[in-house]
Order: sequence, then structure tokens, then C-alpha cells
Amino acid sequence: LTVVVYGPNYAGTGAIVAILALGMLFNSFGITAGNGLCAMERPSANFGADAVALVVSIAAIICLVGPLGATGAALASLAGVAAGTTVRTATLVRLMKSNSLKASAA
Repeated sequence: LTVVVYGPNYAGTGAIVAILALGMLFNSFGITAGNGLCAMERPSANFGADAVALVVSIAAIICLVGPLGATGAALASLAGVAAGTTVRTATLVRLMKSNSLKASAA
């Protein structure tokens, strides 16, 4: 696809585009979970997920960009987004269960 759009200089970038596309999919799930936290009036709960995403991204950049170049950068981006989305979703599920238990007890 990149060769069709940008020309032959971009041959061999299919893996990078696929990794970045997967990152966008994870990001969409993270946005959904973040909106859920905001709807529950807990937007500050997003901070922990953002911090985890930052730390994982930096660690992955340090480990992957040198040996893998642009593919390593794409993988580092994916790792950060996936980690942040995982924490954000886990936080949302935990808060939803907590609220459900409180509602049941009342």
C-alpha cells in the first residue's frame, strides 16, 4: 500500500504499517476505556495508564530502535499504547465492579 501511495522508495515498509495499524486499534480501545472513566467521573484514573504507557514506550525505544530501526520504533509505539490501554481497561473494569458491588449492597 505504501508503494502505491508513495512510490518505490517505500518498498518493504508493509510490516511497519501493519504494526502502526495495530497500534491504532489498541489506541481506539484505550480511548473507549478513557471515555468510560470520564463518564464515571474518574478522569484522573487515566493518569496511571498514561504513566505506564510513557515508561514502556521509553524502555522499548531504548531496547528496539538501535537494532531494528524504524520497525523498532513502530514496535515501541505499539508496546506503549498496548500497555496504556491494558492499564486503562483494567482500571475501568475494577471501578465498574466496585460501583456494581456498592449498588448491590445499597
